[in-house]
Amino acid sequence: MFHLDNNSGVSAMPPVGTVQSSAPRWFTEGGGGTPASYPGADWYNIIQAELLNFLSAYGIAPDKADLSQLQKAIEAAIKDKATAKSPLLTAIAALVTSADKMPYFNGKDTVAMTALTAFAREVLAQTDAAGVLSKLQLEETVKLAANALSAKIVGEVTNNSTMASANKPGWWRIAVDNTDTVADFPVYPGGAKLYGYGLMFVEVIDGAWLQHYYSHHGQNAKRQDWATSTTANVLWVVDFNTSNPQRDIAGNAATATTATKLKTPRTIAGVAFDGTANIELGFLGYGQLLNDVTASRVKNVSYTNDTSKPVVVYVRFNNENNTTRKIYVNNYLLIEINQITGYDQPGACTFIVPAGGVYRVETTGTIVGWVEMR
Repeated sequence: MFHLDNNSGVSAMPPVGTVQSSAPRWFTEGGGGTPASYPGADWYNIIQAELLNFLSAYGIAPDKADLSQLQKAIEAAIKDKATAKSPLLTAIAALVTSADKMPYFNGKDTVAMTALTAFAREVLAQTDAAGVLSKLQLEETVKLAANALSAKIVGEVTNNSTMASANKPGWWRIAVDNTDTVADFPVYPGGAKLYGYGLMFVEVIDGAWLQHYYSHHGQNAKRQDWATSTTANVLWVVDFNTSNPQRDIAGNAATATTATKLKTPRTIAGVAFDGTANIELGFLGYGQLLNDVTASRVKNVSYTNDTSKPVVVYVRFNNENNTTRKIYVNNYLLIEINQITGYDQPGACTFIVPAGGVYRVETTGTIVGWVEMR
């Protein structure tokens, strides 16, 4: 930017002439009786003075060789005027930038820098939602979410309707105060209908419609239909639980907590059982202990098993020769060891005595131990 610089100019700006028109006038090339316009010294001097004053206001001395002085003055004006009057621009101008950083607002008219990773730039570079989902590897998640059922109520079944009208997947509110008005309402095997208030979950899996009814009293029922939508003629399956116990033919609840006697008595291991009392099973070893009865047993004397179970008897003899040993149970000779001159005899015998059985040990030798499991 520079002023008029030839010998046609004067050193001082001539006074500006009086205003000839308060309305704007515009240049014309003339024609049709209208003369062409001319700027005149006043107009040029005003424009030159405005520009020189603009440079001076921002400390720029006119330089004929510098063709960017007007630009520099405008930039200085923006920085001086616009930024000074805007706290936000001032805060932005004060930021210290660096690689992999981006500014963000952290309050009113305040900004700060935060990291901008290469991955974040790749996400921001996507041109559509599909690209963003692919970059974040969320395509399958979005597909699953699209098929998810809402936890909100999607419909309601009331009087004079049908359960089959619940033909949209999701949770349905069941509010039927007169279940007789709903022809396909779940029923017990005896014909009575379930409680009429509750929630029903409806779902479609591989073309099959499923309805799950949960009454507010705890009874549950469900049914399945392969039709294109649920139909009223499909029967319900009612679950047995504490709210809906199994019942006998008379309709009475049949539960283990109320039963006191078996309808048909049975036998267990030959022992009669009707459920009114505990029974004792005669299993060998069950509830029995080993007892040393040596002090109360004598050879050649009969004893009776007075228990309700078999008894195992173990008798240990002194090792000696030329003796006989015989074991009798109910007068049956079970074991016999004859005399063998010059040889020690075996040292022990074991046998079982049934309940109520009589047993004895006959020997010409000496018994050194007698143990019974009873």
